[in-house]
Amino acid sequence: MTPIPDRPWTRHVMLAVALLLLLSSGAHGVLGWKMVHAALLGIAAPPDIVRTVAIGWWLGSAAMVAFGLVVLSAWRRARRRDGSGLHAAAIVAAVYFLFGIGAFFASGFNTHFLLLFMIPAGLLGWAVRAALPSAGKEAA
Repeated sequence: MTPIPDRPWTRHVMLAVALLLLLSSGAHGVLGWKMVHAALLGIAAPPDIVRTVAIGWWLGSAAMVAFGLVVLSAWRRARRRDGSGLHAAAIVAAVYFLFGIGAFFASGFNTHFLLLFMIPAGLLGWAVRAALPSAGKEAA
């Protein structure tokens, strides 16, 4: 166990981001795939292309679930003032943020990537950094 100071707001942010990741993975997998699938059918994409895109799409949804569960696990540990999950949550924040930046520019500045990737990742990174013992005055 890595003891951390008692900073409740950091745990609230971690929980909110974990839930957002989990909920958005469902939306990505169900609603997003419906739109992408319809678009692929609309251009008469060959079945092997549709299948390949589907596999990648569902991998993205599964990764979002995994990231959400990693952050949820870090939150559960942080509730007990155990910081052993914070580094994993920091990696999730970094990956999500970097992907969001790349997708934001690649998509021609689609705000979806700003709102659902970069901002939550930035908040998670901020909360993780603030939860670390070296971030400011430690609580007794």
